[in-house]
Amino acid sequence: MDFTFTYPKDCSNAPKKETIKEMIHAFARKDPSQGSHYLSEDIQWQRVNHQSIIGKESLFHFFANTENNHVLSLHIERIITHGKLASADGTYTMSDSSTFSFCHIITFTSAGKNTINTVKTFLIKHD
Repeated sequence: MDFTFTYPKDCSNAPKKETIKEMIHAFARKDPSQGSHYLSEDIQWQRVNHQSIIGKESLFHFFANTENNHVLSLHIERIITHGKLASADGTYTMSDSSTFSFCHIITFTSAGKNTINTVKTFLIKHD
């Protein structure tokens, strides 16, 4: 299956933006191990209206056991960073033709490190 990935071109000149871009890409490909060096061991992924996932191993297990529906296209509209806080939003289209808008609110372990500690995700399915 082809995979289309677009993102803001200013990501390459900002380390935290590059980290977030890589994390979102890895999550969309259902391969969080691809960017695991960006994740704290006790990462917390809070998915609004879903159970939270805590820890790298739990995150890897979640993606290994998700349904067969795959992301066909991912578009990151913008990534904003400030200190240890960041956000990213965009859309993706799944192999079953469903489309979603997302917003991730991200907290790094500190302003000086590119290690992601928490992600809070808002996800809206398009009609």
